[in-house]
Amino acid sequence: MIITFSLMLLYITEFFGLTFGLPFAYHYNLIDTDERFTNELDDIQPEIIEPTEVTNSMASYWNYEDSSSWSQVYDSCNGNYQSPINIDPAKAITKSYPKLIFGNYDRTWPMSITNDGHTVLLDLPRNYPANMLPFIRGGGLPDQFNFVQLHFHWGGDSVRGSEHLIQSKQYSGELHIVHYNSKYISFAEATKHKDGVAVLAILMESGSADNSVLQHIVGQFVDILQGGQTAKLHNPILLQDLLPTNIQNFYRYDGSLTTPTCQEVVSWTVFETPITVSEYQLRKFRQLFDKKGRRLNDNFRPIQEDRGRVITYRSGNDHQSFNQQKYSLTSSPVQQFQSWEQALDFFKHSEFNSQEFFKWQPFNRSDKLQNILEIPNWNSVVR
Repeated sequence: MIITFSLMLLYITEFFGLTFGLPFAYHYNLIDTDERFTNELDDIQPEIIEPTEVTNSMASYWNYEDSSSWSQVYDSCNGNYQSPINIDPAKAITKSYPKLIFGNYDRTWPMSITNDGHTVLLDLPRNYPANMLPFIRGGGLPDQFNFVQLHFHWGGDSVRGSEHLIQSKQYSGELHIVHYNSKYISFAEATKHKDGVAVLAILMESGSADNSVLQHIVGQFVDILQGGQTAKLHNPILLQDLLPTNIQNFYRYDGSLTTPTCQEVVSWTVFETPITVSEYQLRKFRQLFDKKGRRLNDNFRPIQEDRGRVITYRSGNDHQSFNQQKYSLTSSPVQQFQSWEQALDFFKHSEFNSQEFFKWQPFNRSDKLQNILEIPNWNSVVR
């Protein structure tokens, strides 16, 4: 009875569009966005259009040349669970986490690109509605985490640059996609809580061919050569295109931010598979300057002690990329579920066609489901 009532409530909610003003499927990115939703994004633009100076109250207090002194100014940088670390696969505990879900990673966003004197970062306008943000959830994370920014770490040459190491191997660079727990009002507030932040760490491996997506970013470095400059990103990117080809094999551990003030509030997801960046593109990173007019290189924190921390590993075995991760409602004649939670999770993560579903109207026809948790193949349903 509870399951039947819940499904009927889902039907009513979808039919009358009561899910916080938008149909159910829109909130989980299950169907294409219509015009009225897209128009809401048109008025949101980055706050700074032309290259200009960016203020950072912390910028003058720390640098990478003397990272060992951070703890003298910031007590939390001397904590027991600092990042980055060297990940030893032999010590990692295999876990059967559910798949990691990427929401709104397949949309473009009005981002700014900034050289803050420490890194290159891309972020969204401050007034961006929280319910429209890209997000991640699942994969063993405790909650949904909303996107706040992404940034890069790189070395003075290609034998170094990444912050995390896997089996003592350092890569040419590392991309961090930073998210904060959606139950907190802002990133700043989230950094006050142990479960506040989730970061995706993507290792960057030197190769011969340009990374086509990164080229949209690297190609605009001319606007942010000097530390403190920022500009509108002219060629919007899809976050999904920055992800590695295998998004379901990753390491997970609890650690800290890798820059001051080093709060130990981060759930780290370090992907096993790197992305490839060309030597030409890496040289473009090395041609940037910090706020003192020096080359901006080797902006990675040294490895920290793991102090016996538990490191887990998810082996997806399916080796899925972002475009392969969605469930398919037509992969088999009938999808079987053992619980309402499993069925709801299916709907949230699938290419769910709500219009087709409610044309069928299983709740007021004689050919109702024999099992209320069975979802038929639309092609096999006689209307």
